[in-house]
Amino acid sequence: MERSKGVRGENEAAGIFRAHGLPVDRTVQNSGFYLRGDLTGLDGYFLSVKRQEVLRLPQWTREAESEAGDAVPIVCYRSNGEPWRASLSLDALAGLIAAARGNE
Repeated sequence: MERSKGVRGENEAAGIFRAHGLPVDRTVQNSGFYLRGDLTGLDGYFLSVKRQEVLRLPQWTREAESEAGDAVPIVCYRSNGEPWRASLSLDALAGLIAAARGNE
């Protein structure tokens, strides 16, 4: 049940990205072939998805940062009855805003 909840969460989060025109999909993990992150399609970003009632954001952030390599680690998360949210470092957020405004 927990695994199916995670898969549903990954599909929900991917759907939000796709609704904004971004080519994001679930990362399919096959034996012998490992892709990083729960979602794929955005080069330069490591997307981790957590669909849990008990929020462990500091732990999830550390895990994403340790697995992201050179990519920007982003944790997408939600609990029941709450909207999807994302967590990333303030430095990464400032860089994204600056790039969107043409400052970089």
